[in-house]
Amino acid sequence: MKLLFYDLETSGLDFNRNAILQIAAILIDIDVEGSFSVIDAINLKMRPSPEKIIDKGALNVNGLTMDEIETYPDQEEAFAKFIAFLDRNVERFKGAGRLKLSGYNNVHFDADFLSRWFIDNGNDGFYSYFYIDQIDVMCEASRYLLYYRDGVNNMKLGNVAKVLGIKTDDTALHDAFYDIKLTIKVFRKIISAGTPFMPFDQDTAIRIFTEQQEEKVKLRKKKEEAELASSLFE
Repeated sequence: MKLLFYDLETSGLDFNRNAILQIAAILIDIDVEGSFSVIDAINLKMRPSPEKIIDKGALNVNGLTMDEIETYPDQEEAFAKFIAFLDRNVERFKGAGRLKLSGYNNVHFDADFLSRWFIDNGNDGFYSYFYIDQIDVMCEASRYLLYYRDGVNNMKLGNVAKVLGIKTDDTALHDAFYDIKLTIKVFRKIISAGTPFMPFDQDTAIRIFTEQQEEKVKLRKKKEEAELASSLFE
């Protein structure tokens, strides 16, 4: 089965008014024993069409500037490259040839932006490439961490990876290509466990709670430093 793990960075939260700034995808083949092999990958950045809105808050999250975005290729060029990527990996209109989209919090966010991108480019073949059902690794992690959820600060990708003991580079988060590689690591960690729920262990629960409290303090300090730095320029 071919799984297309994908992630987007966008110019806001509204798929109708905002746009994709970056799309990264890694095509994985997973066999009946759960072994992964990478088939193909793509990483595209793009400049939105003039009618799309770029929200300042989104740029703060993505760590991008308007000047940087202006250097990107236009979205039509990026879309053409993405379709070429799909065409070399998908047997369209054959049920067994399509890809299963997989990502992190993709069902209620990325999928809307991706399907709207097809519409904006006059392409009505979205479901000739992809199955209608998707894998959302955030939901998989939510199930897996059921017995530990009270001690987990939030279900953001970087935080969940840390809870699962996966080395995470905070400075690289919110780059689509890094995030999708991290998503695959989280997914592999979950399915390799061979159990639907992470077995409860008191020592593990204490460790997760302690580390999460320390993470809260670190994030609070980082926020205070950012607010102080911002106030100096007012």
